[in-house]
Amino acid sequence: MNTVDPQDYARSIELSGADIDSMATGYLEAQLWAGLDYRDEDSEPVHYDENYSLEDVSPEYVEHVRAELSEVVAQHPLAVRMYLNAREYDPGQGTVSAHFGHDFYLTREHHGAGFWDRGLGELGEYLTRIADSYGSADDLHDNGEGMLIA
Repeated sequence: MNTVDPQDYARSIELSGADIDSMATGYLEAQLWAGLDYRDEDSEPVHYDENYSLEDVSPEYVEHVRAELSEVVAQHPLAVRMYLNAREYDPGQGTVSAHFGHDFYLTREHHGAGFWDRGLGELGEYLTRIADSYGSADDLHDNGEGMLIA
């Protein structure tokens, strides 16, 4: 059950320093990169990013991801702020907020990389527990018109 007042969400997100749009982009890029497309039953599955881009993800699913990440940030603004300040990254490969979204997706999917292996110690372990509490991400599939939906 959501216990954060909607007006407090915006303030918590602001205090965290997070960019939710960038987080959602990082999350969705990770999902396209790591997720498998099983649409052709006669061949091996391929990663979504071989056939789709961010523009092919339904606006409804993008909003779902944004809402989920907003909830995470609003409920854990200090941990997110600490991550944004501590995470080492290559700015040529996206913003630190995008890396948070990427790590959140990989961690919740037990992909083999994520918060727990970024050299963040207890913070990485804490963020891993948060991501794990959300369970697996929604599976994507093509709606028959080239749009990925959950």
